[in-house]
Amino acid sequence: MMDAKINLEKWFWKAAKECNLGEAAGPPQSVTGGYLHKMYKLQTTKGIYAVKLLNPVIMERPDALDSYNRAEKLECILYENKIPVLPALEIKGKKMQCLEGQYFYVFRWLEARTVDWKDIGKEHCQTAGKTLARIHKIEEKDEPAPDEQCDVDWDEYIRLALERCPEIYKELNVYYHSVRQEIIVHMEAFV
Repeated sequence: MMDAKINLEKWFWKAAKECNLGEAAGPPQSVTGGYLHKMYKLQTTKGIYAVKLLNPVIMERPDALDSYNRAEKLECILYENKIPVLPALEIKGKKMQCLEGQYFYVFRWLEARTVDWKDIGKEHCQTAGKTLARIHKIEEKDEPAPDEQCDVDWDEYIRLALERCPEIYKELNVYYHSVRQEIIVHMEAFV
């Protein structure tokens, strides 16, 4: 885990050097929008990159590396099947990098913007639906997906958010409880 005392900018330039991304062309810029991890825009002499610093608390979980390994394999399958994903760069034979205890991914920078919930229209839903259909049409290889049950104690994560990241606590709590209520309503419709 990265020590809070480490100069973040120096860490980024060390990471850029280790990953052969080029020399500094400006300081790293924080990118907003994520809840669990931190994303930065990094401009170098070789290009512009997005560097995703993985949350150290999540990386402490015993199954974290296995989960990310499965996600990387899925990312490759989607990319190979021309599903619109922006894959992490493979550096020195692997996607996930680690420097001074901080796990991270490097992506090519893509200039884009998110669509606000209130602005999502029919065309956005159609695009998402078509993409989801294409994903479901991908043939399963010889390895069936493991039959795993995912029991997540969301109340505990929300409590931890209050302790460790209060700036997202309120939004996460409101969102979780609204989604939870929607699930209950849908389940009651089948009873």
